[in-house]
This record gives sequence, C-alpha cells and structure tokens, in this order.
Amino acid sequence: MSDFDLMRRTVVRTGKEAVAEASRAQTSKEAAALTVQGIERVGDAFEEESSALLDLIRTAQILRRLPRPSLDEPMLVLVGMPNVGKSSLITVTSTGTPEINDYPFTTRRLKMGHVEALSGARYQVMDTPGVLYRPEEERNPMEGLTLCAVKHLPSAVVFVMDLSGTCGAQSDPKLQLRVREQIRGLFGHRPWLDVRSKADLPLAEGIAPEEVPEGTLSVSVVEDTNIEELKRRMTLLVQHAPSDTVRREQQVH
Repeated sequence: MSDFDLMRRTVVRTGKEAVAEASRAQTSKEAAALTVQGIERVGDAFEEESSALLDLIRTAQILRRLPRPSLDEPMLVLVGMPNVGKSSLITVTSTGTPEINDYPFTTRRLKMGHVEALSGARYQVMDTPGVLYRPEEERNPMEGLTLCAVKHLPSAVVFVMDLSGTCGAQSDPKLQLRVREQIRGLFGHRPWLDVRSKADLPLAEGIAPEEVPEGTLSVSVVEDTNIEELKRRMTLLVQHAPSDTVRREQQVH
C-alpha cells in the first residue's frame, strides 16, 4: 500500500508541475506544447511506478475470492495443525465442500459453510489453513490468515487434533498439544471446544490418555462416531460467542 501511495504522489506531483509550466507559457502555442509534454511526463511517471498498481489490483482480486462472513450470524472457526481432519469435519457438519487430500496445507485459504441445526439455529463454519508449532515471527501468510480470522471475527473456536500419529512429522501429536497451548493462550476468552479426530485409531505411542485435554470430544468420520454430538456441541458453542469478545481480546493484545 505504501508503494501505491508513492506512485500516486509521484503522478500527482508530476501533473502539478506540468500544469504550472503550461500556465507560465507566453503564447497559446507554447502552452499547448507544454501541455502535451506534461501529459507524456505524467504517463512516464505512471509507467515507472505501475508495478505498485498491479500489486494493488492483484491484492484486490485475492480479497474478492475470500469468503465473506456475515456478522449477523454466529461464526465457528476450526483451527489446528495441517492434515488433522478439519476439512473432513467441515464436510460432515455443514454445507461447505473443502478440498480434502492427504498432504499438508491442503487448505490454503479460508473456506466456509453453513450449519442449520434441528433447533432451527443457523451459523457459519470456517475451515482454516493449518498452524505449525513455531514462533510467531516465523509463521507464513497462511498461518497468519488463520490467526487473523480468529482474532478479528466474533467467533467460537473448535481446535481439532489428530493424536493417532498418522498425519506426518510436522503434525506430531506432541507438537499439536503445544500448538493448542499457544493458541489457547492467545484466545483465552473465546468459547472453545477441543476435538480429537480419527478416534477410530488408537492414540499414538508416547501419548498417554491423561495428556488429552480434559473435555475433548473424540470423533470419527469413518465410523460416524460422535458426529451428531459434535454438531450439538458446536451449536451450543456459538451461542456463547458474543461480538464484544473480539474487542476485549484486541484490548488485551
């Protein structure tokens, strides 16, 4: 944005200088010639700095493709490390149809669906890119997108963990538990639900049952285990996500 502002100021300054020169002309013919020269200089200035405008246009195109959450409906955001099953849960609980593959960072942007509960309640569900265990300053733009979504939307959080040890070294179960601590620490006031996906598989070697956060709901898309209970808890969770939650956390951080 600063590059675009620099381009704007350069073009405006060049134009003003051209107008001033033409206004000092002694004859109409000289003024016309200076005007043509001024227009050419403005065009040259614009051309030299045009990359900033192209960057702005590309950014606007990206923003248009982002989902547009409705602030009139409750929002629930699924968060977790890559490849832990967030997208699968979106598919079985909402109208969202995210791409589901068995490799990290399949979800490269925010994706949304809607849930219509039997009670008649309606709310939004957002799938997000995975967050790795690393310092804040080392996070990539996809991880930043996830954390910004949680921070700036009046939402409840479902933290998804796959503790079976089958989703790759970068999403090792021990690391998942540490990421949970990191994100829980950032959004301690947010309504929160821990979900253990792929519960049809045993806990990974080295993960004791007592290490699983208390109150975690174990679900399995494969065996349809606790999917209806997950929907019920999600519906209850969004009822406790007031819009002023975001403002309180922004004041804290």
